[in-house]
Amino acid sequence: VPFLMLPTMGLDGILATYKETRFLAGYTIITRFIMLFCVAIPVVIFDLSCKEALIGFNIGSLISCLLALWLKYYPIKNERNDLTSTTYKDIFRFSLPLLFASIWGVLINSTDQFFISKYFGTKVFAEFSNGAMELPFVGMIIGACSTVLTPLFTKQVYEKADFKKIIYPVWISSFEISAMLIYPITIFCLFDATLIMSVMYGDTYAVSGDFFRIKLLTYFVKIISFYSILIALGAIKFYSNVFMFVFLLLVPTEYMSVVISNNPLIVTITHVVFTIAYSLLFLFYIAKRFSTSFWTLLPLKLMSKVIIISCMAYGLTLLSKTFMYSNQMNLLKLIIDLLLYGSSFVVLSILFKINYIGIVYSLKR
Repeated sequence: VPFLMLPTMGLDGILATYKETRFLAGYTIITRFIMLFCVAIPVVIFDLSCKEALIGFNIGSLISCLLALWLKYYPIKNERNDLTSTTYKDIFRFSLPLLFASIWGVLINSTDQFFISKYFGTKVFAEFSNGAMELPFVGMIIGACSTVLTPLFTKQVYEKADFKKIIYPVWISSFEISAMLIYPITIFCLFDATLIMSVMYGDTYAVSGDFFRIKLLTYFVKIISFYSILIALGAIKFYSNVFMFVFLLLVPTEYMSVVISNNPLIVTITHVVFTIAYSLLFLFYIAKRFSTSFWTLLPLKLMSKVIIISCMAYGLTLLSKTFMYSNQMNLLKLIIDLLLYGSSFVVLSILFKINYIGIVYSLKR
């Protein structure tokens, strides 16, 4: 699968650079359905085993690979080949730090898994694995922003564009849109974490909601891709070194949290604290490079407003749902919560004059 999926890497950046993101959206949707038809549906219909599911995964990866290879060359299909001035040395100088950063990133993401599985047993690890999940919508939002912003920021920094007049408005706009989309989802999941885990994995794993809540805290800071602007600034080595030092500090710290507390939740909290810390470090670095204040990089007023109305919306949900169900099944409870929360949030966002309609119009454009 990695062999087949490697050629698909870079497709997002290529299509975004050539302003062909409509093909990127189509590719994402089509390949997800291909995986569904090759893996999940055959297993459900024909009662297949894990082995057959993996075979289907390989078939789906092959189709995705061929489609990605075609899309990579689509924007330049009518162009002739020319020699490039970029040398292999330039390519490796750029790509190797990113490779190392990816390796350190994988190791960082694996530390809490390692310590919890090693020291707390399979039962606790199962509870942790179910709860320590990423919200798919958040990853999609951050990934989409990164895809669009990376070539844009790179071009502007290369042309030495004025930060306050050109780069800063784009940065703030992206940060605001991410906060407006991510914070309401995060806060709803934060309050309803136990119910969400019960719906997904059964009442046995309701305790996974504690791990889920802790992991969600990272989304209050990590709501935009710092990678995009750091790459544009040429801070690739700094980006890689931060991940290396975080890993070297995180391992002994998490081990000490195991020895001192003997509590898997403390291990998870330690991991989240480090994640928030290096995200803030990236923000401080970006502020320093642009000779501006750290606080100017954050749309604090909007962020606070979205958090407040999200909490108010859930408060109204709590008041309303007590009259709507008592002994209903978990899935129905979650659907009712979601509908109450969504409707309350929409009304409050209008009252507080948060322009969600502008996001819809921007997506249409």
